[in-house]
Amino acid sequence: GGVPNLIPRPKVDKEYSLPTIAELCGIPGATVIGPSAVASVKVGKNAELVNNFKVGGENRSWYTRVTDETNDTYMCEKYPHESFGLLGNLYLSQGLPGPVIKVSARIR
Repeated sequence: GGVPNLIPRPKVDKEYSLPTIAELCGIPGATVIGPSAVASVKVGKNAELVNNFKVGGENRSWYTRVTDETNDTYMCEKYPHESFGLLGNLYLSQGLPGPVIKVSARIR
C-alpha cells in the first residue's frame, strides 16, 4: 500500500494480507505492529487500525471509526481480520526476546 492508493480518490478496495507480507519479508511467523488503515471491505468504511498481530497466533489489533460525523462520536473495537487496506507503516519481527530498539523522530 501507499499514498498512490489515496490519490486522487481512496481505493477502498485495496486489501493486503499480513501473513503474505510476513512471508514475502522472510519472516513467516512474524509479529506485526504499527498503524494502517483497516480493510474497508471488512468493516464497511475507512477507519484507523493499530496492528498487533502474530501470524499463526493471537490477533490483538484494534481499530477506531467515526460513528456519527455530526456529533464527532467514534468507537474502538477489536479488529479480527488478518488484512489491512490502503497503506500502513508496519514493523515485523520474529517476536523473540532480545535487545529493545529505540526509535526517535522529530519530524515526519
